[in-house]
Amino acid sequence: MALLDSARSGAVRMITMGDFAKGLKEIRPSTGAWFAEARNVAMFANVNNEYDELLAYLRKKKLI
Repeated sequence: MALLDSARSGAVRMITMGDFAKGLKEIRPSTGAWFAEARNVAMFANVNNEYDELLAYLRKKKLI
């Protein structure tokens, strides 16, 4: 919000808690799709155990 206001006005504006509050209302989390893809990779392409930590996290959060 502050960046857009700064670009429009030509004057730098500090970020406020109001900016965060407005952003929380307008922006939705986008990690769901990423976790869906990451889950598939971790489950089916974990050849060298590279994704063990991710699998442990997904299990802990009951995402798999």
